[in-house]
Amino acid sequence: MASLYVTSNNARKVVVVIIAVIVIILLGDTILRVSDAVRQQTTTDRRFYVDPDRALGTIEAPKITGIQLDNTNVPIVQESVHPKFPDVSYVYKIEQPREKLNTFENATKTATALGFSAQGFKDQGNNDFIWSTTDLTRNVEFNKVNQVWSLDTVYENNTNAKKQKSMLQDINGYIGRVPSVLNSLLFSTAVGFQSPKIDARYLVRSGQGDITETQDYKQANYVELNVFRKIAQSDLKPSADQPKLLTGEIKPQATVGVVYKTDPRTGEFSSIVSNDASNLSRDMFQMDFVNFEYGSKGSYFIVTPEEAFSRIQKGQGSLVALSAEGTDYFEPYVKLKVNRFIVDARKTELGFYEPETWTGFVYPIYILTGRAELEDGRLAKFTFYVDAVKRLEN
Repeated sequence: MASLYVTSNNARKVVVVIIAVIVIILLGDTILRVSDAVRQQTTTDRRFYVDPDRALGTIEAPKITGIQLDNTNVPIVQESVHPKFPDVSYVYKIEQPREKLNTFENATKTATALGFSAQGFKDQGNNDFIWSTTDLTRNVEFNKVNQVWSLDTVYENNTNAKKQKSMLQDINGYIGRVPSVLNSLLFSTAVGFQSPKIDARYLVRSGQGDITETQDYKQANYVELNVFRKIAQSDLKPSADQPKLLTGEIKPQATVGVVYKTDPRTGEFSSIVSNDASNLSRDMFQMDFVNFEYGSKGSYFIVTPEEAFSRIQKGQGSLVALSAEGTDYFEPYVKLKVNRFIVDARKTELGFYEPETWTGFVYPIYILTGRAELEDGRLAKFTFYVDAVKRLEN
């Protein structure tokens, strides 16, 4: 019995020792991970870009709804080499939407610029207001808390929509009109709209409402305008804090990034116009805009483009665009069977993602594009968004 007791007692001691070793290992691993995170923030490496201050605290990865495929486990490969990017990016805070003292006063001015009577609104409840033309073929809705604008037209019944259009011969003429349009609507002071990216495309809208792109202004009856914010992505340290240039070394530059919505075709401000877009009550037929208020920003280390590509391979990216060859630009994305994605690394872009609904932040993302080989033998264009922030687990 004594021998059995000794054996049992020794066994318990062994178990305790094993548990202690495991605890020490786990504790040591945690300490190393935390130490590494601290090291990332206090690195003394030769760096030109601003040091990360993580001023906005911990930033969770954005939830981006992607396109579903008809098959799974599709291989993703890469060709060529990614461009060089900063190792740090800003993250922007978006203030919680709320009504301000002059919100509705400015809204009536915007409605007036669109051709509606300032006082001709109806309170829809839930902070929603609507202005309509007397024939009810054109209306604009506005939520005074969420700052959401939406202009729609009943094309088949609207007098201006049914009229013969006189389109500008050069699509750049519409791009040049954008600053005036934004100013008229009181949107020009929105962050990122001072020197935005602008995409303009001629389109043909049939009587049945079908929309197709055309390159010929003579065939077109409308133009879609999409305005994308451009905001500071990464700045350099003050000159006195920058490392001395080595022989042959070229100093990097401060960078700006384009802000994208979930659909990369759609800008933060999106509209359909016609004629010369000079008279908004006559020439603007659709408009969508969420007037988010950008607030403070923080700087954060980001992953390399190679690490972003690895994230995609692990299923951590979002497929946000997929169009088979021969598909019209305006066609909705549909499920396709893909045999292989081939990322063209030369076209990789660092930018931002602004969610359609408020989540509190605008997130740095990598935008990776390329061609997809479809099961039916065709090729397709695709776009992946990948969260760029470097986190503890990285």
